[in-house]
Amino acid sequence: MIDRITVRIITPEALLFEKQASEVVLTGPRGDFAILPRRAPLAAELVASKMTLKNGAMVEHYFITSGMVEFSDNECNILVEAAVSSDNVPKEKLQARLAELEDIIKDQPAGLIYDELADHIAFIKLALS
Repeated sequence: MIDRITVRIITPEALLFEKQASEVVLTGPRGDFAILPRRAPLAAELVASKMTLKNGAMVEHYFITSGMVEFSDNECNILVEAAVSSDNVPKEKLQARLAELEDIIKDQPAGLIYDELADHIAFIKLALS
């Protein structure tokens, strides 16, 4: 009986990590959902949120941008633009980037670029909270 899943966070630049977990809690447009070992295959949209990894008594949190998750055969691939451990939030760097993005977005018309900027702003605000 398999009681762990392999979890990977993948960005366009790199595989950020690969870990074993007993549960992953993610957030989609309709709210939070959990991925457990041996569940049915799944593909879902993700929103900028705090992701939780559980492995027995160990609990880790990561802030992620919007993206996708795919799960099958106890392998969970989380595809996002950016992710950061809640233990390693570079607050000063993120505050500077937030100010920069907020300045850019105020002159940006609605559309794909606006949505991308808004997603990164939500991610940074979440990580700074």
